[in-house]
Amino acid sequence: YRIKGYVDFGPHDTRNRYSVHAVGRFLRFYPEPWAPGDEPRLTQLVLIGTGIDAAALTKELEACKDDAPRADEHSMWGVLRYVPDKEQEAGEPDPSYDTP
Repeated sequence: YRIKGYVDFGPHDTRNRYSVHAVGRFLRFYPEPWAPGDEPRLTQLVLIGTGIDAAALTKELEACKDDAPRADEHSMWGVLRYVPDKEQEAGEPDPSYDTP
């Protein structure tokens, strides 16, 4: 399975949208600043795979939405662990990625 697209975390990070790339167990988020005149702030994903129950998947993705207007210093921890640091961007292996 493969996932590509952009995620908007709303009040949890108002400065950035996150480019997301996932293949199998590999998952990375890349923060990108929202520029003036950018397209509307929303999440857009393309999911590629076989044998997917589209209705069930849509229901699960909808359940991930949280429009609550709160944000705290812990809000993005679950995502930021998948943002590569400078060494990883330069091609260093990711020690946190556990291979099967």
